[in-house]
Amino acid sequence: MVRKGIFIIYNISLGGKIEELLNKCEIGEFTIIKGVIGAGKAGGKRFNNEVYPGENDMVFIATDETHFIKFKSTLHALYEEYKSDGITYFSFTMDG
Repeated sequence: MVRKGIFIIYNISLGGKIEELLNKCEIGEFTIIKGVIGAGKAGGKRFNNEVYPGENDMVFIATDETHFIKFKSTLHALYEEYKSDGITYFSFTMDG
């Protein structure tokens, strides 16, 4: 069985939207990493300090191809709506 993975890095203000998306697409297995810092094109720099305030969260999902297709198309719509707020994602095929 082919497994697919997605990393989503998003402004913490979008956490509720991400949770809704996971529920809507019936993604029951995921890992959320809180307090991710870094820099991106749309969201700018977030280092949770005085110069670059704010931080992100990240969710990692590994799922079958059927759930992946549904989730990715729904995720892309969310990305298009909120990309200026700071959201990005990376998808890939997994071994094993």
